[in-house]
Amino acid sequence: MGGCVSNPPPPAVGGIYTVLQTKAKITSDEWGENYFLLGPYLEQNVRTQVELIDPPHPAVRRTIDSMNAKGCKVYFGRWLIEGGPYVVLLDVGATAWSLDRWKTELWDSCAIGVPWYDREANDAVLFGFLTAWFLGEVRGGGA
Repeated sequence: MGGCVSNPPPPAVGGIYTVLQTKAKITSDEWGENYFLLGPYLEQNVRTQVELIDPPHPAVRRTIDSMNAKGCKVYFGRWLIEGGPYVVLLDVGATAWSLDRWKTELWDSCAIGVPWYDREANDAVLFGFLTAWFLGEVRGGGA
């Protein structure tokens, strides 16, 4: 499986969003069913840009089921753009209960401090830890 991880700032226009959109067809053609993108779950975008479906890959399905059983909200679908790549969407708001623990872990392991009241920084921490969790479980390493 191959993938790409992105956390574009809302609204998702320009920048990395445009790059991903333009490269998705080429990469989807090359990797086929083994290509997916990871990104944040943004309800307003999902309603118009994603078709939610069940994951066809057993490892991805197990990982999503496992994370959801532990209180996360992880979604799977097809991005409705040319090439229709699979997307795994991580709801950072649903895991805000982990923010203090993950910020502490980031400080203890890397000495990186994150301002407490900076929403974008907090969302980046949540998205980063959720991404690491997802990739760790999908490759069989657990949480």
